[in-house]
Amino acid sequence: LVYPHIFSTNIYLRRFPKIEAIGNFLFERRKETMIGLLFTTISQFLFFTGMWILAVPLGFSVPLWQMILFGSLAFVFASLPLSFSGFGTTELAFLYFFQPLGIHQENILALTTMLVFYKFLFAGLGWIVGSYYQAFHLVTPEK
Repeated sequence: LVYPHIFSTNIYLRRFPKIEAIGNFLFERRKETMIGLLFTTISQFLFFTGMWILAVPLGFSVPLWQMILFGSLAFVFASLPLSFSGFGTTELAFLYFFQPLGIHQENILALTTMLVFYKFLFAGLGWIVGSYYQAFHLVTPEK
């Protein structure tokens, strides 16, 4: 709600007109932005809950909030352009964050391997749903 005020009063932020343009775009579409943030938050919570459910039988004795916190940080490292689709960096980041919690290396690597299958499964489901909507013209093409 205070976004336009921040850019109009801060002289240093005015040096970044593209960031200001993106912010103004999102601010003008507050309703859509908030709905998108809500759906993103719900989907991330469901993803990390599913990851936690997979991790508990592997010996991860961490609460859900730690899985969300450290998993999010690990995926931030995995998004760096150091590897193809995060393969390798995800494993290293998970080892870095979860080994100090007393979780064995083999269990961490088993979880990250299962997450690869999890990623492919949900990408395939998304492809099927998207294809279904596209095939039945439920998504209108942009003009």
